[in-house]
Amino acid sequence: AEFSKQEELYRMCATDPDLKPIFKEYLSQLATFIVKSNFSDVKFDNIPFILDGFGIGLIDLEHRHSAKAGFVPIADDEGLIYCSTPEFDPIIKAYATHFPDPTKMLAIMDASIETRTEQLKLHQQIADFYQAKKIANGTDKIEVDFKKLNVSGESKQILQGLIDGLNAKIAERKGKSIREQRHIRLNWFNDVYTPFLKKEGVAQDGVHEKIKQAIKLLIDEKIIYGQVGKYGMDPILQC
Repeated sequence: AEFSKQEELYRMCATDPDLKPIFKEYLSQLATFIVKSNFSDVKFDNIPFILDGFGIGLIDLEHRHSAKAGFVPIADDEGLIYCSTPEFDPIIKAYATHFPDPTKMLAIMDASIETRTEQLKLHQQIADFYQAKKIANGTDKIEVDFKKLNVSGESKQILQGLIDGLNAKIAERKGKSIREQRHIRLNWFNDVYTPFLKKEGVAQDGVHEKIKQAIKLLIDEKIIYGQVGKYGMDPILQC
């Protein structure tokens, strides 16, 4: 039950006219189960479609801390709201009446829906970028025309090392959805300098800033989508 694959299935069922009725029923059943059990670890890979498509599996049921966390994101949990779409939100929001303060719970749900809306917009922009770039497979390597970019010498070495590092990270994530496979947390020293630049004799001093400039070049030239986050000092890149 891989997260990104299950997310794709959920989004497909929410938009396919033939699948919408059963998807609606599944969401209602899941919401009822969350209210009655306090199941809190709700995310795509913990409520996966079973292999034949007729039913939803339930995983990590030992996490029964809070029905609220089952509906809206808290800590690392997604919440059922994130597994829904605008058309089906009223089904989930109706369950606010099961909480001590329904008005407060509705406000929390609405805030979560706004955040999810922005997330889905970003996902669509990324999908449009890949379609325009004709990237149909998550394993497609990043390639550049150095002459077109007008880079040479050390700048070319650093850019090539960066691309090699990104391609290696992409290859490690084989089997995920295209977006997830190309969603890369990059550590400049461990992922780029040590495996690819050090052996080429590139000096470590100042190389971090040069790698950052190379990342900016890839984004400006629309070779990769962009930086979509940060983990400590490591950029999160959508490649």
